[in-house]
This record gives sequence, C-alpha cells and structure tokens, in this order.
Amino acid sequence: LAAAPTPSAPKAEPTGVSAEAASSISDALAAEVHALRVPQKHVFTRIDWGMQGSVFLRVTDDVIRVEKVVEAVLHNARKNRTPSSRNCVRFIPVHSTCYAKPDDAARSAAKVVSNYEFGSGKLSYSIVYRSRMNSDAHREDFIKAIAASIEVAEPGRFKVNLDRPDFVIIVEVARTTCCIGIFEQFYELAKLNIREVSKPEDPEEEKEQAVPSAKQVLPREDENAGAEEVLSLGGETKAE
Repeated sequence: LAAAPTPSAPKAEPTGVSAEAASSISDALAAEVHALRVPQKHVFTRIDWGMQGSVFLRVTDDVIRVEKVVEAVLHNARKNRTPSSRNCVRFIPVHSTCYAKPDDAARSAAKVVSNYEFGSGKLSYSIVYRSRMNSDAHREDFIKAIAASIEVAEPGRFKVNLDRPDFVIIVEVARTTCCIGIFEQFYELAKLNIREVSKPEDPEEEKEQAVPSAKQVLPREDENAGAEEVLSLGGETKAE
C-alpha cells in the first residue's frame, strides 16, 4: 500500500506593502509634515499700534468687507439684547490709514469713497471726526479738506447731509495716524456703540433686565474699567 502523502504547509502570505502603496503613504506623510511647518493664515491679525484702550485688528482676507463684519456684530447685539463682549464698547471699520494731516486724510478719504461699492443714485454723507493724543489736529481742517477732495474726485455725486446721511465717513486721529472708514448705518446702529445698540427699546423690557435673577452673576464694580474699542482694517495701510 502506498503511504498517504504528507500535506504540504500552507504558503505564507506576504506581510509587506506594495511599492505603490508605500509611495502613497510616504507622500501623505510628507504633505502632512509640510502643512504643519507652514504657518496657518489667520483671518484677523492683531496690530500693536501703541494706543491703550484700543485694539487694532487687520483683516487678511481681501474678500471680507470690514464694514459688513461690524454691521453683523452690531445687528447680533441688537437681536440678542446683549453686547456679547464685556470690555469692548465700539467697533469701528477702517478702510485706509494715512499720516494725521488734513491733506493726507483728504487724499485717502477720496480714494476710499471712489472705491466703495455704493448703490445707485445720488447719495448723502456726513463726516464724523474724533482726535486723541494729537493737539495739532484740528477738526475743521480735516472736515473741509475731506469734503473738498470728495467733490473733486466725484463731482456732483454726493451731497452733505448732517441729519440723516446715507453713509458716514469716519475719521479717527490717534497720535500720528489717521484712520478712514465708511459705514452706512452709523446712526441707526447707535454710532457703532455695541452697548447702546444692545439696550432694550421697550422700557418694560429694560426694567425686567435690570432685575437680576437668582442665577445671574452681577459684575464687579471694576469689570468695565478697561473698556476698549475695536478698530478693524481691511484696506490699504501705510506705515508711519
């Protein structure tokens, strides 16, 4: 009788990976390492401009319109009846900066107005001016120079209206820097004051909010001592 054949040992399956798969894994790892080494682009970048009580944020994405960001923040505060920030008082859109001189401010304002996307028809405007830590800057000089430059750049297109303008040209002088911004709902949104815009319109609602519930925590007396304003820049910047 013939002996039964000895069963052969099973063939071992390959434990490695193919060259193509190894190449894909290597490429994926290399791409991940490269992404970690490349610094991420932040939409908002804080700029230290030496002004206590003010935070200057630069918008790095050209698609974002700073006035729309400010508008959204204020509308949200009005809708929710809360300022959504303990220390910030005012949000100011800035489209351009220049040296704090009337002629420089006039050229910068005319360029901003010319490039701004307005609706059709003849529009009215007013100029809101504020100066801090600059005794050489005079309100009338800036307003006259800016108004004259706008008329030269856009003859007959805009008219001055101090009561209910279609938009406001914001002029903020801080030390040697002049910030120029445009906002279309300046007075409707409490002059960009986030605390004022969040106040209740109904006196009864205001009384209800004035009485804290047992779960509410009252702020300390010094919590609002460091109130700040936020300036956001999304346009041309000139270093001083």
